[in-house]
Amino acid sequence: MPWELTNDELDRFSRQILVNEIGYEGQQRLLASRVTLVAPDGPGRDLAARYLQACGLTVAVEDGDGAVIRYADGFYEIPATHRVGDFMIGWGLAVAHVIKRIAEGTISEGGDPCGSP
Repeated sequence: MPWELTNDELDRFSRQILVNEIGYEGQQRLLASRVTLVAPDGPGRDLAARYLQACGLTVAVEDGDGAVIRYADGFYEIPATHRVGDFMIGWGLAVAHVIKRIAEGTISEGGDPCGSP
């Protein structure tokens, strides 16, 4: 990665950096990445946005049908369900999937997440 994390970033993300699956380079990738959450306003979307932001990602939110997390080279769709608990679990799985792929470097950093999936 072309830059070093600042002391403030090291303090803020120190626990994530210690996780083998994320590490220093993974945290740099997270900080360089942007995602867009497309879904109706609701608790699932709001919690997902907060969690992704807490991990260091830049997050945009759009109103839309369904529930999708868009990133630089793809998207992750949360399956529709009428059970609130299942829907919240779907958001959680989607967030974990996106964070893991970005940290591993299997998703491009940056890019335009607002393009069509």
